[in-house]
This record gives sequence, C-alpha cells and structure tokens, in this order.
Amino acid sequence: MNNIIPSAELRNNYAEISKLCHDKQEPIFITKNGYSDLVVMSNELYKNVMKEIMDELIDKHFKERYPDFDNFKNDIEMRIDLAMEDIKNEMFVNLNEEKNSYN
Repeated sequence: MNNIIPSAELRNNYAEISKLCHDKQEPIFITKNGYSDLVVMSNELYKNVMKEIMDELIDKHFKERYPDFDNFKNDIEMRIDLAMEDIKNEMFVNLNEEKNSYN
C-alpha cells in the first residue's frame, strides 16, 4: 500500500513518520501542494533497495559479457569459503601450538 502524506505532516510529525518508515519498511510519498514531491524511507530499506539494484546490474552486466558467469561466481564463492576454512584451521593450530609451548 502506498503511504502518501502531505509535506506539512512531515514537518509536524517527523517522529511518527520516521517510526512508520522503520516499522513498515516501505517508502512514504510526500506531497507538496497536492503533487508528488519526495519519497522518504528508512536507511535500512534504502540500503536494501540499492543492494538489490546493484546486484541486478552487476549480474546483468557480467551475464552479458560472460555467459558462464554463474558458474564462475559459484567457483569463486567456493574458493573463498575454502580459504576462510583454511585460515580458521591455521589459527586454531597456531593457538594450540602456543598453548603447548607454555606447558
């Protein structure tokens, strides 16, 4: 549902409108003299919307240039996961070696 509020309402009831933005996680349309003027949303919603847009643009860009992009992306994600696991294991081994050297 579109939330449409006149600009005077924003000026007079900022705290309520802010709470509404955060609670509903939907944009609120602000009108001035009866015409659409602004769109207000929580920072969290803005970040989510921008991330979705950027992800779509990046996917579209790479899929056009690299038809096998999904497999490439999955391979990179798998390699990162494996590298992180190696780092965690190495840190654990180093901690155990330090612990044993004190005994």
